[in-house]
Amino acid sequence: MILEAYRRAPSGRAFVLAAVVSLCLAMTAGIAGGVAASYVYDRANSKGDDLAVITGGLLAIGTFVFVILFTWLRTLHHKTSWRTPWLAWLVCLAGSVLVTALLWPTGDLDHYMIFIRVDWIAILSFGLVAVVLSRRCFVDKLE
Repeated sequence: MILEAYRRAPSGRAFVLAAVVSLCLAMTAGIAGGVAASYVYDRANSKGDDLAVITGGLLAIGTFVFVILFTWLRTLHHKTSWRTPWLAWLVCLAGSVLVTALLWPTGDLDHYMIFIRVDWIAILSFGLVAVVLSRRCFVDKLE
């Protein structure tokens, strides 16, 4: 019943709904991923690096979940092109750039630069894996 209503919704509303639902679930998974990354890094004993580790986990896992869910939800509404997962990934990258720029504009960047680099490697890697998976699982099967 919900799926039928979603499929009947106008394309603009379905786009916004897919984006909002994907964002909410991605943030939830990202928070869990950030806490898990902090625990793996130093057993959650704050050494002062927890903000960088949690931010990296949040953005990397959030990117993965957002790209997969957004592509899947758009595919449920109508046939999507190969550009859909790439668009979702670019939106996540823009958000990651914004978060990185806001969190570390000043201060001891030399100390945090290793964390920022590792975070960005994780964000790019998780995003690329999500794009490949969503294209194979959702987009390419429809073409």
